[in-house]
Amino acid sequence: MLRKPIMKRIEQLRSVSAGGFAAEFGEVERQVDRAIEAEATRAVSDEEAGGPEPPSSAETDRLEAGFKEIALRAGENPSYSVVASWSLLGEIMVSVAADLLPKLRRSFGSGSSYLPVIRALREQGVISDETASALDSLRRLRNEVAHGVTAPEAGAAVAYVRSANDLAEVIRSGADMVWRRRRYEE
Repeated sequence: MLRKPIMKRIEQLRSVSAGGFAAEFGEVERQVDRAIEAEATRAVSDEEAGGPEPPSSAETDRLEAGFKEIALRAGENPSYSVVASWSLLGEIMVSVAADLLPKLRRSFGSGSSYLPVIRALREQGVISDETASALDSLRRLRNEVAHGVTAPEAGAAVAYVRSANDLAEVIRSGADMVWRRRRYEE
């Protein structure tokens, strides 16, 4: 299910030269690459365990479709693309966390810090330490762009949007694995 898209993305990332990106964007891309590799290993082992198919979340599907729209605007406004893609990724994280932890649904509001959401996803086994670290790096980079500390070029903004989209897929896949495990244990 997830192994082929992740392996394809890993190959894409390996084929991209970091020379065209600002150093910090390139490092975040490499960190996302490592996180995706770690998640691919987790996804394969969970898929081998089998189990029922998880339900699809229409809300998460709708949110993930937004990455394409954002990527299209990267050329005309790279900073917007970085900030908007992080916001969209944050909404996906909140949606997944709220679905898995309904008792905590109210505490995961958008507009607040996403660090508690990242922590909750990690604690629930939705994401690995590597993915949590990659998400934190994207968050910090978004903050630098939003506060005018750095300004991305169009290519770096597109790479950021792709990374955010890839991590959204990782989160979705991890949520599916957790859902399967919970159903299997019932």
